[in-house]
Amino acid sequence: MEAVNGTLKISTEGTSPSHLLLQPTSGYVGIGTAVPNRHVHIYRDDSSSTACQLKIAQDGAGDATLGFVLTGVSGWGMGIDNSDGDKFKISTDTDTLHSGTRLTIDTSGKVGIGIASP
Repeated sequence: MEAVNGTLKISTEGTSPSHLLLQPTSGYVGIGTAVPNRHVHIYRDDSSSTACQLKIAQDGAGDATLGFVLTGVSGWGMGIDNSDGDKFKISTDTDTLHSGTRLTIDTSGKVGIGIASP
């Protein structure tokens, strides 16, 4: 771990690029890149078949979700509704998938548009 010009780099000794890079001046975070160009930039370049993935995991009773918000305007959420048979949902509610459901895919592959139970 090293700090250079206000940038924090965390990596294995001799590894380039850094495993994790925090740039406080820009507010950018880089994972696998030394030059992040977005608020969170994840990069992988190798010959393996392992996917470059952002993973959201829930090990309790809550949902595993990702929210998108236009502050003060609107928002959308998507993820796995743990309390409703582990269905994947897209919803206009950014805090929970239990209301505002617009698209549902249940674990058998049935799809519902505008309903929570296809």
